[in-house]
This record gives sequence, C-alpha cells and structure tokens, in this order.
Amino acid sequence: MTRSGLTCLFLTALTIMCAFSLLACRKDSQGESARASANPKASIQSPSDVEDVLPPLEPDTGIRWANSPFGLRLRSAPSTEATIINEMALGTKMTEIDRQAERVKIDGKVGYWIKVSVGTMEGWVFSPFISWKEPLPLDQFIAGSWEPEPFFDEKAPVKQKENRGSTFQGSPSDLIYDFNLDGTYTSGNHYYGENGTWSLAGNHLTLSGKGASEGDETHEEKFTLITISWIDANHLTFTYSIKNKASEGQDVVITRGYVRETDFSRILVYANYIKTRTKRVQRCLEQDWDPNQLFRMHNRPIHYAAQDQNLELCRILLAAGAEPDPSNVFGMTPLHIACSSHNNSDDLSVIKLLVEAGADVNAQDADGYTPLDIAKSPKLQAYLTSYGAIANIGQSPPEK
Repeated sequence: MTRSGLTCLFLTALTIMCAFSLLACRKDSQGESARASANPKASIQSPSDVEDVLPPLEPDTGIRWANSPFGLRLRSAPSTEATIINEMALGTKMTEIDRQAERVKIDGKVGYWIKVSVGTMEGWVFSPFISWKEPLPLDQFIAGSWEPEPFFDEKAPVKQKENRGSTFQGSPSDLIYDFNLDGTYTSGNHYYGENGTWSLAGNHLTLSGKGASEGDETHEEKFTLITISWIDANHLTFTYSIKNKASEGQDVVITRGYVRETDFSRILVYANYIKTRTKRVQRCLEQDWDPNQLFRMHNRPIHYAAQDQNLELCRILLAAGAEPDPSNVFGMTPLHIACSSHNNSDDLSVIKLLVEAGADVNAQDADGYTPLDIAKSPKLQAYLTSYGAIANIGQSPPEK
C-alpha cells in the first residue's frame, strides 16, 4: 500500500466513519426513516444544530452518584489496598468532600481518588466509577445510543480490513441501536432499519421489532439477542444467535462490543463543528471523564485533537493524564495521525508536543508504517529524523 493510500484510508476511517457514521447510518430508507425520526441527531445540518445536542454547562453541586453497573467500593483510604467500608449499588448518592490533587491510573483508567460522604459514612472512591448525573436504574441502564465496535482481526494488515462490518452484511451486529426510556427502540445501518420494543431483565435483553431492508426486500436473517455483558458504564458486549444464508441455516453465535454515545464522545465526534469544543472537553475532564476514554475504532480523545492539529486541546488532555501513544484499530498513534493531517506548514507544535510527551517516533501501525513514512513535509521529516525516526522499518518501501 502506498503512503497516499494509507493516508487516504486513515482519513476515510477516522474522519468519515467516526465523525459522520451516525448521519450515514440514518439514510432515508424505509426502515431507517422511522429510526431517524426518533433521534434528533439524525437531522443535524449546521454548527448551531450540533451545539443544541450538547449538554449545558451546569454548575457543580458537589453531588455524585455511583455509576458502575457492578457497584462501587467505598474504601477507608485512597488506595486499592485499603479496607472496603461499603459496597454501593448503581445510583447511590454521595457528596464530594475532597479529592487528591494528582490523577492516578488504575486498571487502565485515569482519575482521582475522591473523598465522599454517604449517609453517616465517609470514605474514598475512584472517580471513573462515579457520575455528576444520576444514572438510570439497572433495568433501564441500556437506554441511549450504542455504536458497534469493529469486527475484524486487528492483527491483519490494514489492506486486509476492507470489510469493517460484521461477518454477515446487514446483520444485527452492524446495527446502531437507540434504546428509548419508553421501552421502544430504533436501529439501522446502510442496509436495514428496524423499530420495536425492548426489555431488560438481568443480563437478558429481549427485542420485539419489525424492520425492512433497503428496497422493501425481506430481511433474510433471523437473529436472537441472547445476553449482554457490561464492561463498564459506556462499554458492553452483545451476544447473538444468528441464522443466515451464508451459514446454510445453521445457528452462528456472534459476540460484538458496543460503545455508548456520551456527552464526551458527541463533543469529539462533532469536533469540527463546535467552536467551543476545547472549553467543553475541559469541562468534561473537570466532571471526571476519563481522558483516555475509548471511542469507536479504539480512538481516544487525543487522536481527535491530533487530527485537528489542536495544540491547546492536546495540552489539556496530556495534562489531564492522557497517554501520548495509544493505538487505534489501525495501529495508528496520535503521532501517526498528527503527521498524516499535517498540512506542510512550518507549524510543528502538535508533533513536537507529542514527541516531548513521550510518543514513540518509530511506532508502527498495522502495516508497519512509522510516522516518518507518513510525513510529507521535509521539515517534519527532518524533525522526526533528529529524534531517531527510521523509515520503512516494518514494511517494504512504498510504491512510488
């Protein structure tokens, strides 16, 4: 694959799939029209419309809620080794008393130890598992918009990942779901749209819906949603049993990860439209959102900031504890992305910031390309080389 081909693939995957996938999946087909009408984001047309879907910037009341479907441990000291005082259920209300000044990383999550009061008890909790908003009860916790994670071999070269859908095109594991609080849902992708009702009992989600494929053709697949498994408040997996023509009528079990659309992800996905995005991201971080939160295609906030060449936002995220070198499903780090989106100007400020923060100048993506392989500007190439960057480490020299 050529350098230009890699750059094109990346920009298509990150910019189009992440930034506009919600709009693309709401095309005006019969099945998807019902889905779009139930979701105001489907008709977003202008920057002002995008601003309207974002949460208001509200003052801090000091009230917090446990936001883990598994419950939250109240500890006697700010340490995972400290004594557990109490196990708090999802939605337990608490008041913040104090917090440690430094962020820490525990099990891949970055946040603060926060001292809280719960009734007559006082203790410490870890901020990624609390919310500034009251969460829904567990039997409604799935309410919201969920987008599917990629479904392919992440170790395969990028050029082998042309089909980023499920094994069966148009299957439920491709669908974006909107679960409404009134017990109704809509779902859709490029080929299929559906609406109906849902109910959740424990980890068993029951869907009763009717849909139509594009062109009024009968939907060929019969599927049953067996169970859901929570990873955390914003990530879960769906397990399906599917009958499909490709499987010759046999049941095929598919497990697919899903990511919840959040206030934080909306701000970043629509970043190019939002003039106040840096301010709003900073407010999200102040409200204890994880600076390393995983979004679709395994992109993190700093991937978006690097793509936009947004120096201020990169600084804010790094200061908040964002890792400088995470990889997305294409193996691309923020430095890859910053080099790919660099417009040949003399401004290398974002690239320099990432390198000085510890980004690996010789990190290889899924096809073996390093940031130097992607860099177009002679000045950028010289800068990377001065930090030990080497071209063509993991692949044959690109075609000219």
